[in-house]
Amino acid sequence: MQASRSALESAACLRIVASDGVPLFCRRFDPSGAVKGSVVLCPGVRSHSGWYGWSGRRLAEAGWRVWFADRRGTGANGGPRGDAPHADRLLADVRHVVRLARRRDPETPVTLGGISWGGKLAATLAAEDGLCDALLLLTPGLRARVRVGPVQAAAVRAAVRSGRGRTLVRVPLEDARLFTAENDFVRFIEDDPLTLDAVTLRFTAASLDLDQRAKAAVERLSVPTYTALAGRDEIVDNPATRRLLGRCGTEDLTIRTFPAARHTLEFEPNREAIFDLLIDWLNRLPQGAMR
Repeated sequence: MQASRSALESAACLRIVASDGVPLFCRRFDPSGAVKGSVVLCPGVRSHSGWYGWSGRRLAEAGWRVWFADRRGTGANGGPRGDAPHADRLLADVRHVVRLARRRDPETPVTLGGISWGGKLAATLAAEDGLCDALLLLTPGLRARVRVGPVQAAAVRAAVRSGRGRTLVRVPLEDARLFTAENDFVRFIEDDPLTLDAVTLRFTAASLDLDQRAKAAVERLSVPTYTALAGRDEIVDNPATRRLLGRCGTEDLTIRTFPAARHTLEFEPNREAIFDLLIDWLNRLPQGAMR
């Protein structure tokens, strides 16, 4: 746990102004030497960049500049908690960070990554021609064990249309042990004041929209894609995720399953080995921007 806190302190803290003028808090982990490329990460629904200091630092030590912006309404951002007006706004925010990363290191590849729920954003955007050069999915929420049925989805959309879009609903992932079995990290999640417990109905509608967009986008993917699944994941439906990725458009697809792991790989006792494999994959990407 102390290693994670120390790594977090090494990040540069930025305020990125989104295209609609809203400031977004971003942690950036910079390599001490030559930059191999950039990794832009999207967090899960309850988490934020403060959960991922160790991996951010580890990737930077391997030569990759890591950009990790908190989603609007979460983490260190101001504004209404758990809120976003629609899916297009969330996608625009991430697209803006990717373009900043591209401008900072224009001659190197940009990998777009999604953790848990953030996998929906990353997969959707990675199908856009020329936006990123590779896709990284860590226990992606492309297919969840708990799903909103069609009746519930229709009710959510009707509530948004009727003007109740800012009504808060709980995130059905309260038990910290869904994320990790490690007691120190369980306490971290439980004690973290920035862990998100509720979202608005219009955010829920945006998430439902992204479910459909991500599903369609997977079939259009053409960039190298790496997926890491947790064998003891109680949040992600691993078999359904594998079936979806089986329709992936890219010929360069890697899927690894870590049998003993729970949902958040950052919090695993063998995280060094997990991320060494990820870094090895990153290091094998073609050098130079692949646009």
